[in-house]
Amino acid sequence: MSKFLPSVRNPNPRTGMYEKEFTLAFTRLCSLICILKNKKLNTPNIFIEILRDQNVRKVYKYMCDMDTDYEAITKIIENEPNVSKSKYIKKFLNSKHTEIVINDKPRKTRL
Repeated sequence: MSKFLPSVRNPNPRTGMYEKEFTLAFTRLCSLICILKNKKLNTPNIFIEILRDQNVRKVYKYMCDMDTDYEAITKIIENEPNVSKSKYIKKFLNSKHTEIVINDKPRKTRL
């Protein structure tokens, strides 16, 4: 019986459009970062660049239409779950010299 019913993941069509727009904008940002760094980077390395460089984060928020740093960072983690599991990111966040500026407040990180 369930074969005949269409599977609808989300009844709101705007949400699907928003997800497609975000995916396209994030892919464009990843390409831009790879061009600027002149090397091929994977998603965890791009995530670290967004955390490390405030200017890259501003461009990311502008391209993906995000208002706050928190919203921007959580959106990446939602769409790319392998980012939160990466040993490289944990190592970066636990390093003694890591200081991330979020909303003009420097924060030292520890996991």
